[in-house]
Amino acid sequence: MKKHRIYFVDVTNRDGVQTSRLGLAKLQKTIINLMLDDMGITQSEFGFPTTKHEINYLNGNLELVERGVITTTKLSGWMRAIASDVELSFNNVPKLKNVNLSQSTSEQMINGKYLGKKTPQDILNMTIDAIKCHLFIFFIGRRSFNSGKILFMCFAIPLSAHNSITIKLIS
Repeated sequence: MKKHRIYFVDVTNRDGVQTSRLGLAKLQKTIINLMLDDMGITQSEFGFPTTKHEINYLNGNLELVERGVITTTKLSGWMRAIASDVELSFNNVPKLKNVNLSQSTSEQMINGKYLGKKTPQDILNMTIDAIKCHLFIFFIGRRSFNSGKILFMCFAIPLSAHNSITIKLIS
């Protein structure tokens, strides 16, 4: 009998702190990560490695992973799928092993975000460049169910067996 497993990704320390009038101190965010680990949560998007005020907190939490304090929960940094963000993230947080890249793919998001200055192919190229910074791509492409157009989805093999990547397609 095949075992089924549910993977939980908590975004409290990333998305939750963007909520109006909600601010968490770095110690509070660290306590959340410790509690998520105690609960067996698979992954915590624990912050933005491109943001200067997060660097010490992110590096400190990864030190807790190295010391065996956080053992179950993978701590992943969130960043835009832009090569310069990926490079900056790994420069700021060198021990970062798990990342979540986000890229807008719908026509509405592309036009709204890039004011019509980017095409879907430009977005695809930006995402590929971001992934190439630290990963090996083995498949690209996805066909839209509605329009039949090829949008894209990237699957990547991490250069290290201990690293992971999640691509978020926002439509």
